[in-house]
Amino acid sequence: MVRSLLFIQVIGLTFWGCSFNSDAEANELYVRASLSMNAAKSEIEDYTKSFELYNNALTDISLVLSEYKSSRVATSLSSGLITISGYSLNEFQCLHNPLKTLA
Repeated sequence: MVRSLLFIQVIGLTFWGCSFNSDAEANELYVRASLSMNAAKSEIEDYTKSFELYNNALTDISLVLSEYKSSRVATSLSSGLITISGYSLNEFQCLHNPLKTLA
């Protein structure tokens, strides 16, 4: 009985730790994406560089949404509670074609 309870506690702590790590990893990707977008917005004369930075941000946000979909960042992005350098998730995703055309 004691072994069963200990096993359940270990499993519970493992899942809790994994959840915490996924939030931390999603946060790291979100911050990196935001920094890339801030840099992209400052590249007003070099559209190729701006598009490259945007793609870096897009990759990071895509990872958050696909690999860490239950994280706080993913749910906050999806619900519109947070933005990516001032852009909602939808606005951010819609930037791809215009930036590609300019690049």
